[in-house]
Amino acid sequence: MLLKLQKYQVDVRYRKGTELVVAHALSRNFPPYIPDPKDDNCEIPVCMITCLPMSAERISELQRETANEPVMQQLAATIREGWPDLKSQVSANLAPYWDFREQLTLEEDLIFKNDKVIIPASLTKLMLTKVHQSHQGIEKTKRLARDIMFWPNMSAQITDMVSRCPICSANQHKNRKEPMIPHELPLRPWQKVGSDLFEI
Repeated sequence: MLLKLQKYQVDVRYRKGTELVVAHALSRNFPPYIPDPKDDNCEIPVCMITCLPMSAERISELQRETANEPVMQQLAATIREGWPDLKSQVSANLAPYWDFREQLTLEEDLIFKNDKVIIPASLTKLMLTKVHQSHQGIEKTKRLARDIMFWPNMSAQITDMVSRCPICSANQHKNRKEPMIPHELPLRPWQKVGSDLFEI
């Protein structure tokens, strides 16, 4: 529940019962909560689409590609109907999603991993170029992508693309750490003696 409430600024204040001016019977006699197993998937999917930092055209393009791609449709059907008990019962296409299957939700024809939209395979190259437009290096590009989107093996693809980018390699830091220079191995004990001088 705390993860789902992270999007909001919650201000919780405690007031003693004696400080409540009008304490009605419903606040004092609350019925016990009995969880309904059918309602597990209905817990607070509030504003998933409106919180995406994407344009309406991009969202509709994602919805269209998600509907056209067979793997995404298979994943959506599995999310709706429920996952099997064993990983061996899952098709090879959905095996990369097994480890975080509890985090996957389906909202307005888009599949989400927590609050990150899952990108169909047909749009991964486009999204890679979009997150790498500013040529900020491997780690910052990964951080930017992880904030808004997800697909299996995304980090490895970002690393591969940025490491092959000529602009990024031209602007890399030139001051690399000097590698350690090893001494020659002596043939006998005490053949070579050294001392480090240190002063504060």
